[in-house]
Amino acid sequence: MRTRIKGGILALGLLGAALMAPALAQAATLAVTSSTTLTPAFSSSVLNYTTTCPAGSVVITAVSPTGTGVSVDHQTRVGGTQVKTVTLTAGQRFMITVKKGSKTTTHSIRCLPADFPGFEVTGSLPASFPLFGLANIRPMVFHQTPINAYAIVADRNGVPVWWKKAPDNLFNVMGMKGSRIATGLADGPMTVYRPNGTVERRVRPTIGQPDAHEAIPTSRGTYYLGATQQRYHVDLRAIQGGTADGSPLDSVIEEVSATGKSLWSWKSAEHFALSETILPQVFIPLTDVTQGSTPVMDIAHLNSVEDDGHGGLIASFRNTSAVYRINKATHAIDWKFGGTTTSKSLTVLGDDANLVHLGGQHDARLLPDGTLSIADNGSGTTRRARVTRWRINAAAKTATLVEELIDPTIGRSVCCGSARKGSDGSWLVAWGSLSYIRAYNSAQHMVFNLHFFDHGLTYRATPIPTSQVTSATLIAGMDSANPR
Repeated sequence: MRTRIKGGILALGLLGAALMAPALAQAATLAVTSSTTLTPAFSSSVLNYTTTCPAGSVVITAVSPTGTGVSVDHQTRVGGTQVKTVTLTAGQRFMITVKKGSKTTTHSIRCLPADFPGFEVTGSLPASFPLFGLANIRPMVFHQTPINAYAIVADRNGVPVWWKKAPDNLFNVMGMKGSRIATGLADGPMTVYRPNGTVERRVRPTIGQPDAHEAIPTSRGTYYLGATQQRYHVDLRAIQGGTADGSPLDSVIEEVSATGKSLWSWKSAEHFALSETILPQVFIPLTDVTQGSTPVMDIAHLNSVEDDGHGGLIASFRNTSAVYRINKATHAIDWKFGGTTTSKSLTVLGDDANLVHLGGQHDARLLPDGTLSIADNGSGTTRRARVTRWRINAAAKTATLVEELIDPTIGRSVCCGSARKGSDGSWLVAWGSLSYIRAYNSAQHMVFNLHFFDHGLTYRATPIPTSQVTSATLIAGMDSANPR
């Protein structure tokens, strides 16, 4: 299957309805085309599609075989060839219902906004990934215009079934229990949406500035939020490129209630030595009314948090190239994996001893078997980005490599990325700055490829299980938000 999502671009292999109208009255298999786009190309096994509707309508041509009846947009079901005009605006949906014998199948077609982010898809996701969240953040990250920020939920074929135009600082998209979609905003709140796109709540950290690199709900109805906190006049000469009078940007992890009350917090400045920073990022804030144009050095850079269910958090920090276990009760670091060597460091087993084991990694996640998966960007190293899975033995202070996924077409990734393992052994991987979301089966063969146009990128590709949200619920929510 090949899919192109882009306003105004004709899907591969499609002919306009005007050319299809003279088609044979009967066909061996059902064929459906659109005057604008139909993405992906019609298949009886595919239920969800998108189209474009620049003129406020689309013309649908259906050619059905003997014994098959087709209804377009609730019109009378007929066989043979039919050409129907459907009035449609962005966000709205119509259906094509196919009846063959006793079996009835409904196909959903929804119109994309003209400024919707563009990408191309081949293949299908493994069944363990029914939905996933994504957003093209490249325009925001690189200060390009227009930004056209959309939170998107796509199905196994990469077809968007839900979207929401979001603030320009959109960064992260995820599902939540209770059929909710949540977004993280750079320097903004975690926003929780109902399926119809209305806001249920916004949650902010109470310390520092919001950091959308991580904002996740817990099973307790609370939220772990990332934040940043700046210090001034700090001697940073222990860090490469640091000055005697520097302004470091530290990371904060905070647990807050649904009403925004602070329940617990942890600050990297109280636990990391400056010498642990090996990938510092220096920038000048757009506005800094207290200190003028003072360059800021991001020395920690939190990018994922995971509650291990045993009184600890697993937290990844890009700029130390390390993953840590934080004891929630004592705030102490129990172990450190990667980065510089400290008294808490784990000994690495099973990986090439000549390699830098982590380089600017993202998305450290605990799996049901107790292993730890990591999207390893390879930043600051000479190797490719990779996905790794590790078994941590805290008592023995070891981290043993148990699985490694390397895509030979993928190089180093300077930012972003995620790696999630499915229940069937497959992987869903966002390769960060490299514009690709790919899935691999349990034999590590690629079975799905989403490629953003114009060098687009997503911070994460976040699986959304049916226990959180179903496709039917999101489709109904979109219908409610975009009635016809």
